[in-house]
Amino acid sequence: MKRFKRNRIQRAFEKGYQLGLAGRSRENCPFLTGLARIRWLDGWQEGRSDWREGLSDAITCYKLSGF
Repeated sequence: MKRFKRNRIQRAFEKGYQLGLAGRSRENCPFLTGLARIRWLDGWQEGRSDWREGLSDAITCYKLSGF
């Protein structure tokens, strides 16, 4: 059975969000240029904001699932 792959740009956002939520530096961005870098940094910034607000893991999973 084939697996559905998520969009590369969506994955970049999610990875950035996860690292931002973990309190990591934006220097950890694996993308040098392009839309994937922009979306990764967007996710990182949102994750960092949620980290500062002290959101729980359950809420962040809900946010990433797209509901």
